[in-house]
Amino acid sequence: MMFPAHKMNLISEKTENVLIRPAEKRDKDKLVEMYVNFHPEDRCLGLPPVSKPAIEAWVEYILDIGFSFVAEFSGKIVGHVAVLPAGDGTGELCIFVLRGYQNRGIGQKLMKKAIEMAKRKGMRGLFLTTSRCNVRAIHLFRKMGFRVVDSCYDYEMYLPLKDEKIC
Repeated sequence: MMFPAHKMNLISEKTENVLIRPAEKRDKDKLVEMYVNFHPEDRCLGLPPVSKPAIEAWVEYILDIGFSFVAEFSGKIVGHVAVLPAGDGTGELCIFVLRGYQNRGIGQKLMKKAIEMAKRKGMRGLFLTTSRCNVRAIHLFRKMGFRVVDSCYDYEMYLPLKDEKIC
């Protein structure tokens, strides 16, 4: 099932049009380029990978196994959210937005699309893992309905998509 593209206007010093759309196999090179240029301080728990060959393999895996959405500005991918099936009716979510495009609502729009698609696919929930010090991301995840379910070292967070209690 195709998901419609969504254009959004970002408010900054000038208006920028960012297109939120489903990722396609043909996006692989642009995604690799985005991740090669990802700021080292924005990497979390070893993701995205650092070397280009590892990034290429990781992006290919994501595009083959799960579903994703990209944020595109002037032909350049500046954000990416992916959901990988976990085999128990849930999916693991990961999201990345290039540093120069953070704090503009792109992450929230990407997550909304991913959550909507997960619901349409009948998933019972989404989970993610993030560093405790990733304060901005944790704020976004909570805003989107995720709750911390384990906090031994990092934060394991979960969003039920069906009637389900979080312990």
